[in-house]
Amino acid sequence: MRVVSVITSIGKNGVSKAVINLSQALSTEGHVVDVVVLEKHGIQEGEAGSFNIIPLTSGIGVSRHHPVIKWVRRFGRIFIGGLFFYKRYAKYKSAKLGALIEKNGYEVILLHCHYSKVLMQYLEHPRVFHVVHNKKSEQLKGDWWGASRVNHWVFASAIKRHRVIAVSQDVKDDLVVHFGKRSSEVPIIPNIYDFDEIRRLATQPFCSKKLIGHSKYIVAVGRLSQQKRFDWLIQAYALSNQQVPLLIIGDGTEKRRLIRLITTLGLARKVVLLDWVDNPYPYIKNALAMVLSSSYEGLPTVCIEASVLGTNIIATNCSGVSDIIQPGIGRVLVDVNDIGQMVGALNSQMATDKMIANDAIDNVTQRFEPGVILQRYFSLWLEGDDD
Repeated sequence: MRVVSVITSIGKNGVSKAVINLSQALSTEGHVVDVVVLEKHGIQEGEAGSFNIIPLTSGIGVSRHHPVIKWVRRFGRIFIGGLFFYKRYAKYKSAKLGALIEKNGYEVILLHCHYSKVLMQYLEHPRVFHVVHNKKSEQLKGDWWGASRVNHWVFASAIKRHRVIAVSQDVKDDLVVHFGKRSSEVPIIPNIYDFDEIRRLATQPFCSKKLIGHSKYIVAVGRLSQQKRFDWLIQAYALSNQQVPLLIIGDGTEKRRLIRLITTLGLARKVVLLDWVDNPYPYIKNALAMVLSSSYEGLPTVCIEASVLGTNIIATNCSGVSDIIQPGIGRVLVDVNDIGQMVGALNSQMATDKMIANDAIDNVTQRFEPGVILQRYFSLWLEGDDD
């Protein structure tokens, strides 16, 4: 089967990981897989391991990361909703991808990022699937209610024409409640993870000069954005009695604000900001605990990775988390924005001793076993072929 995944760009986020892992798993099963990116930013055309990367750019040579384009996008996001700009190009981009589909004979099209869902909404093909990776009612909120309503309307209209896949129960519930999808129309198929590769990478040596002298630490990993609420985590850490350092790994728009907050709270010697690293797994494996402080998620990859590596988990009970972990040995869930609960979790024994149970590790690896997830995809793609 010839399969193509469409994504805005391949970066350091969970959606990119999900697309890469799915593409590699499908290739291993003998399928021909391409990944179409809507920008050249950060990638090279050609083979990427077992699958191909094909840029589908506008041809004008200007990335949305260009300073001028960034300003225009910010202006639009504030006043009328960021997705509105992409809707204007939807028919053009759909036609361009349609020509590529006809040329390469793709049998399945998977639209992963929300911009691809809007841009490709006019595709005419029997097997187009929107794979929804996040809680869209939260992700599409604008800077004021008008922009939020526009974003909501654009996304809802974009997913009407094709079938939808949710990566978790909470994502599915969000699509049903806020975007008018019927529950029976939205199958749940989680992301694929290469557990053997995660374990292998976790054994590699790592070193951070900022951690010299500290053999114990707590870690948080993710994009430095408002969604991840690292500001709230830092405030909770400041109120706790925790003496081991808090290591935050990631890059993003909130970095300067977080640095100012750390300085204001007098935590420069205790909270360490580390730029994104290609292999964060040794840091996760060797931490006393991994903390997820997000206000919302889809299916938080870092919780699955920490579970597989046997690291204690402190997480906000936001969307997607309950699909992965339940409270138990080495796992604590706290209410979103309840700083008292987070302080209590940081003060608990779990943040000072490794204690996650083996049954929790086995449970995660069994529920997210790649072969089972691939079979769900195959069953969905082949629906109706015998009619």
